[in-house]
Amino acid sequence: MKHLVVVGGGTGGTILANRARAALADEWSITVIDPEIEHLYQPGLLFVPFGGAKELLRPRASTFAGGVRWARAEVAGLDAARKQVDLVGGLQGAHRVEGVLEAFAGHRGGAHQRWRLAVAA
Repeated sequence: MKHLVVVGGGTGGTILANRARAALADEWSITVIDPEIEHLYQPGLLFVPFGGAKELLRPRASTFAGGVRWARAEVAGLDAARKQVDLVGGLQGAHRVEGVLEAFAGHRGGAHQRWRLAVAA
């Protein structure tokens, strides 16, 4: 079994997980790690001043396609040497990653900048 772990279930993480589920074979398990019980569709905030943007919040679990697992947890760190995601509370191992953390080493995005620095160190 191969594992894809997505850190963060915001709009980008949700789209990535759902598209990966549609594109990858069943030999892949897909897990999204995010501690929040509700998903806020942030692009919709643009319409709030104009009276629009109803239903910006929805239950996190309802945003994922079938076959995408949601782990309600907070990430404590990423360990590139062990290829593992460590969760707050000392949980480890259940979210083992194969060949994914390398992508963080060159990532320049704002939201995950701290993970890039942690992995590159």
